[in-house]
Amino acid sequence: MNFEDNETVADETVQYAEPANAKTEYAVNVTVNGNNIKTVRKQIEAMFAGNDSVTVCKVTNNESRADRLSGASDLLREAASEVSDLRSELEEWRDNLPENFQSGSKSEELEEAISSLQQLEDDIENVFDSFGGIEFPGMY
Repeated sequence: MNFEDNETVADETVQYAEPANAKTEYAVNVTVNGNNIKTVRKQIEAMFAGNDSVTVCKVTNNESRADRLSGASDLLREAASEVSDLRSELEEWRDNLPENFQSGSKSEELEEAISSLQQLEDDIENVFDSFGGIEFPGMY
C-alpha cells in the first residue's frame, strides 16, 4: 500500500492511500490577447493537442471606464514614485562620490541622469494633473 498524505486528527494519524496509477489533476489559466475567439481556441487546442479538457472562454471587462482610469492613475503614481526613488539614489551616489571623481565624467553622467529623471518626474506630474479633468458620459 502506498501512503502519500498524512493528517493528524485528535492525536491519531490518519493515512490516505492513493492508488499507484492515480494522476493529480491541475487547472491552468492562461490569458492571451486575440481578435477572434475561434482563432484563439484553435491556437490553444493546437498547443494542447490530445487534451480534451482544454476550454477557451472570452474574458469580459466589467470595470467602468472611470475605474479603469483610476487604475491607470494608480499605475502612474507608482511610476512617479519609482522615478523619484531612482533620482534620489543617483543624487545620493553623486553626493558620496570621492573628491577626485566629483569633477570628472562620472559626476557629469550622474548629473545628466538626475536632470533627465527630474524632467520625467515633472512630465509625469503634468500628465497626472490631467486625470482630474476627465469625465465620462453616462450610457443614456
